[in-house]
Amino acid sequence: MSICKCICAAFMTMFLSASPVFAQGFPRVSTSQDEHWYYVKYLRSGNVLEDKGNKQNCRTASPQVMSSDRQLWKVVAAKGSDADRKYQLVSRSGRTLYVNGTDPNSSRFMTGATAAGTNTFHIFHSSNNSFGSGAFEIAPDSTGSYAMNQVGEIKVGQLVGLWDKGDINNVLSFVTKDDMVFPYYMPVTSTAANPVYYYIQFQTGNWLLSAKDEKATCQTASLHTGNLDDMFWRVSESNGKYAFVSKSGKILYINDSYLNASKERSSKDTLFTMVESKNALGGFEIGKSTYGRNFFNMYQGAGEGKYISFWDLGDGGNVVRFVPADELVPVEGIATFSPANKYTLWYTKPATNWMTSCLPIGNGQFGATLMGDVAIDDVQFNDKTLWSGKLGGLTSTAAYGYYLNFGNLYIRSRGLSKVTDYVRYLDINDAVAGVKYTMDGVEYNRTYFASNPDSCVVIRYTASQGGKINTTLTLRNQNGRDVSYTVDNNNQATITFDGQVARQNDYGATTPESYYCAARIVTDGGTVTKNAKGMIEVNDANSMTVYLRGLTDFDPDAPEYVSGANLLAGRAAATVDGAQGKGYDVLFAAHKTDYKSLFERCQLTLGDIKNNIPTPQLISNYRNNQHDNLFLEELYFNYGRYLLISSSRGVSLPANLQGIWNDNNTPAWHSDIHANINVQMNYWPAEPTNLSELHRPFLDYIYREACVKPTWRRFAQDMGHVNTGWTLPTENNIYGSGTTFANTYTVANAWYCQHLWQHYTYTMDKEFLRTKAFPAMKSAVDYWFKKLVKAADGTYECPNEWSPEHGPTENATAHSQQLVWDLFNNTRKAIGILGNDVVSKAFRDELASYFEKLDNGCHTEVNPADGKTYLREWKYTSQFNNPSKIGVNEYKAHRHISHLMGLYPCTQISEDVDNNVFEAARASLIARGDGHGTGWSLGHKINLNARAYEGLHCHNLIKRALQQTWDTGTNEAAGGIYENLWDAHAPYQIDGNFGYTAGVAEMLLQSHNDKLVILPALPTTFWQKGSVKGLKAVGNFTVDIEWANAKATKVQIVSNVGTTCVVKYAGIAKNYKVTTADGKTVKVKRISDDEISFPTVKGGEYVLVSKEANAIVALQGAQDSSVASVCYYSLDGTKAAESQSRSVYIKQMKYSNGSTSTTKVIN
Repeated sequence: MSICKCICAAFMTMFLSASPVFAQGFPRVSTSQDEHWYYVKYLRSGNVLEDKGNKQNCRTASPQVMSSDRQLWKVVAAKGSDADRKYQLVSRSGRTLYVNGTDPNSSRFMTGATAAGTNTFHIFHSSNNSFGSGAFEIAPDSTGSYAMNQVGEIKVGQLVGLWDKGDINNVLSFVTKDDMVFPYYMPVTSTAANPVYYYIQFQTGNWLLSAKDEKATCQTASLHTGNLDDMFWRVSESNGKYAFVSKSGKILYINDSYLNASKERSSKDTLFTMVESKNALGGFEIGKSTYGRNFFNMYQGAGEGKYISFWDLGDGGNVVRFVPADELVPVEGIATFSPANKYTLWYTKPATNWMTSCLPIGNGQFGATLMGDVAIDDVQFNDKTLWSGKLGGLTSTAAYGYYLNFGNLYIRSRGLSKVTDYVRYLDINDAVAGVKYTMDGVEYNRTYFASNPDSCVVIRYTASQGGKINTTLTLRNQNGRDVSYTVDNNNQATITFDGQVARQNDYGATTPESYYCAARIVTDGGTVTKNAKGMIEVNDANSMTVYLRGLTDFDPDAPEYVSGANLLAGRAAATVDGAQGKGYDVLFAAHKTDYKSLFERCQLTLGDIKNNIPTPQLISNYRNNQHDNLFLEELYFNYGRYLLISSSRGVSLPANLQGIWNDNNTPAWHSDIHANINVQMNYWPAEPTNLSELHRPFLDYIYREACVKPTWRRFAQDMGHVNTGWTLPTENNIYGSGTTFANTYTVANAWYCQHLWQHYTYTMDKEFLRTKAFPAMKSAVDYWFKKLVKAADGTYECPNEWSPEHGPTENATAHSQQLVWDLFNNTRKAIGILGNDVVSKAFRDELASYFEKLDNGCHTEVNPADGKTYLREWKYTSQFNNPSKIGVNEYKAHRHISHLMGLYPCTQISEDVDNNVFEAARASLIARGDGHGTGWSLGHKINLNARAYEGLHCHNLIKRALQQTWDTGTNEAAGGIYENLWDAHAPYQIDGNFGYTAGVAEMLLQSHNDKLVILPALPTTFWQKGSVKGLKAVGNFTVDIEWANAKATKVQIVSNVGTTCVVKYAGIAKNYKVTTADGKTVKVKRISDDEISFPTVKGGEYVLVSKEANAIVALQGAQDSSVASVCYYSLDGTKAAESQSRSVYIKQMKYSNGSTSTTKVIN
C-alpha cells in the first residue's frame, strides 16, 4: 500500500480548518467510466457509514485513512423520473446498500453483493439546520415519514436504521477523502533530499518511541526528558512496507522478540507493515505482519522507559500516531516553585489527557478547561445550558439528550524551541490559572480566569521582552460549522460562530436551541492580521488578551425553554465589548473581589504546611505517608468549594454530573442531572461550608419544575399513577424531561424536598420557605397521600419502590420510607413555622394521620454470619443469604448505601432519637467497608461515618478517596482522584469532590438535631492540630473551631438571627468558659456534662475557650514539627500494630525535633 503523499499537515490544518465541515453540493453521480467516492458522514457524531460485509448490518465507524474501501460509497442513478430521482449507494467493496424493512423500530440498513430489500433511495436536503444549510438525509421514498438514522447512542459501532425525517441523528454529508478531516494522518514519505520527521506517539499514555544506545532495545520516552534526535523518525516505503530511521541515524530492526535500533544498515528485518488500528484509540499499528502477535507494543503496560516488544493486533498498547515535529515542544519543568497563594494545584508538565489532567475554571455557568500545552494552547469551553435532547414525556436513555461541548479556542504559538522553567497552575485562592515558561532568556506568562461579574473567560499572554507574542488563533464550533474571522483593526480581531442544536418533543422535531460564541482578541503593539487560511494571526505583540463568551437562548421560564435566539449575537458582542472597554486589570480585580467574597468565608487548616511540591508528587507522597502530607486533605476540601463556586451560579440549573466541564458530545451518563444521589451530593457542601446562595440554582430549578412547569406533574401520573403532586425520574436533562430508567423509583421528589428544607434551616429565610420550599413540599406530600398503600401491619408503605441501585423492587424499601418520613416530618415543621393558615385543616389532619401510621423504614435484622443487628434495606427481603434477589455479600460491597438516608443526609436516625436503630445503622455502615467504592460512594460513606461518630473510619475513607487513578473508562474499582484532583468514579464525576468536602465539614461540626456538635468525628490519629473557620450550622450560626492535641481549644460562634444556641462537646459544661467577643462572661444553662445552651442576640459573637488552654499550648511546639513515628498501646501497656476502632488506647507520637507526645484516645 502506498503512503498518501502530503496528507499530514500541521495540527491547525488537520483539525481546525475554517472551511465548511461538509460539501455544499449534491454528491456527484458515478458511472462505470467516472466514479466518485464519498464517506457518508453523520454530522452529529462525525462517524461514517461502514459496510460490514455481505448481508451484514451496516454500522457507524470512525473514518479510516488507510483501509477505507468499506467506508467509501459511490452514488449511482437508479430508474425513475427526474422529479422522483432515486439512487443506489455502492461501497468500494462492491456491495449495495439496502434496508430490510419499513418498521423504524426493527428495520436495519445492510449491504449485499446482490441487491435486496429496498435498495434505491432519495437523497434530499434536510429540514434540520443544526449544522447549517446544505446537509442531507437518505430515505427509502420521498413521501414516507422515515429516513436513515444512526440508532441509539451517538458513538462508534451503532446500527443504522430508520427514524423520523428531520431527526438530528439522520443529518449527513457526502465527503471526499481529500476533504475529510481525520483525527490522525499517514506520514509523508521521506527522501534523501527532503527528510520529514515525526514523533511516533503511543496513544496509551502519549509516550514516544525512542532509540537508545547502539543496537539497544527501543524504549518509550517522554518528550521532556528524552534525547530528541532519538525520538524523531522519518519514514520510507518499499513495496508496501516501511522503514523507520531516527534523526540520530538509527534504523529500527527486529531482534528476537524486541524492537532495536542501529546505525548499521546490514541488519535484517528492517521493513515493517503498517495497518490502521480498529482500536477505539484511533491510529496505526506497526508490525512484522498484518495479523497476530506481531505489532509494536509497550512491554508490560504503558509508562516511561518501557521496552518495545510485540503483541496482538488491536491491543491498546500498540496504537500509534505520527505527530509532526513542530507540534510537540520539549519542556523542562521548573526546579522549584513558590505559588503566590497556598491553595494552588501546580504541575511541571503540560497535560496530555483531558480527564486526568486539565485544569478547570468557571464563573458558575460558563467555564473552560486548560491543558497548558506550550505549542497549541487548547481552551475548551462549556456553558451549562447547551444541551441536545427532548422535551415532554419520558423517553429512552438514548434519546433524552446530552450535555454538549460548546467549542475550543486553539492558540498556536509560533517560533518555539525547547522551553525551560515550565509550570502550569490553578490558584484556587484567586480562581486564576496560568502557565509560565522561559525560552531563549525570555519569560512568558499566560493567565486565565472566568469572570462572574463580567460573564466571560479572559486569557492574557505576556512576555518579559516586548514584541515576543506571535500566535495563530482558531475557534472551533463543536456542534456546527460556521466560524467567522474578522480583523477589526491593526490591534483587534473578532472570531464568532453560531448554530442550532435540534430538539424533539412528544410529536417530533421542535424549536432548536440556538447558540452563539464570540472571541475578541486585543493586542498591545504588534499587528493583527489574517493568514492565508483565513485564521487570525498576532505578530510581534507585547501582550495579547482574549475575551471569550458562549451563549445560548435557553430560557427556563419560556414554554419550550428557549427564547431570544435573534438577540444572541448582540448579547455576545455586548459582553466582549464591555469586557474590552474595562480592560484586563479592572476585570481581574473585580473577579478576585467577587470570588474571594465566597471562597474566603470558610477554610480548613490542618497545620502549618507549605505547598512546595508539585501536586502529582503530593498525591504520590500521600499514598505512602498521610501524616506528613495532610496538606492534600486540606487542599482537597478547599478545592471542593472552589468547584462549587465555579459551577453553581447564574442560570437556575444545578451543576450536573461533571459540574459544567465536558470535552465531548457523548459524555458518560450524558453528564446529566442524576437524581438518585448524584445531583443531591453536588449540593451537600453548600450549606455547611457557607455557600448557601450557591444552593439556589438547584433549589430554584426544583421549584420551577415542580410547581410552575407541567412535566414533573405529568410524571406523577406517568410514573406514579396518581393524579396529583409531582415527581421526577433518575436521569434528567435541562428541559424537565428524563428517561424510563428505573421508572418505579419515584421518591426523588422527597429527596429534593430535603434540600429545600435544609436551606431554610440554615438560613432561617422564612420568605424562601413560604414562596419556594413549602409549595413544592406540600405538592410532594399530596403525591404521597395518593401513592401510599396500607400494609397488613397497619402502616403506610411506598409501593413498588427501589433501593438504588440493586436488589428487588418491592413495597417499603428503607430508602423510600425514610425519605417520605423526612418529607412529612419537615412539612409538619414548616406548617408550624408559617402558621396553620398556610394549608387547610383537612390537609393538616390528613398529614397527621398519615405520619402517625407511616412506616419509618427503620426495621432491623440479625446477620447470621456475625450475630450483629443491622438495619434492613428491604422490609420484606433479607439482605443476607439471598443471592437470587440481592446477590452475594452485597451488604458488604455495594457502592450505594441507600438504606441509611435517615442517618445522612436526613436526621431521623441518631443516638438521641433511638440508640438501638442508630447502632444498627452503624453496624450496616461499617460492614459496607472503607477500602472500596466509586469516588462518589467514598464521599457518601465519609458523611455517613461522620454522623456515626466514626472518625477513624472517616479517615480510612479519606485515604482511599485520595488514591490516584489513571482509569478514564467505566470502572467501579477505580474510585479515587486524578492528578487534577477531579473525582474519579471512574470516569470523572464531580459529585465525589463535593461529597468529600461535605464529609469533612460533617466530621468537624454537626447541627442537624438543632445543636452544635463540636468535632464529632475528628480522626485523632491524624488531625492532632488544626482549625476551621466559617462553617455554618442549622439556626444560621457561623462557627470557627481551633483544636490542638485532638481537643477543641477555642470555638467562636456568630449568631446571625439571635436564637438560643445549644452546644455539645465532651466535658463542655465543666472545662470550657463562654464569653462574648469583648470578654464578658455569658451565663449558660447546663444540660449535661457534655451539653450547654445559652441565649444569643442577632449578630452576637460568642467564644468558648478551653480552661485547659495553657496545657495545650505547651504541646504546640512539639506538634509544629513533622511526625517521625506513631506507636499505639493498649491500656495495659501492650504495643498494638495500629490504632483500634471503637476502643480506648494510648497513642505516642515522636516528632522530628526529638520531642514526644502521649495521648489517651477514645474512639
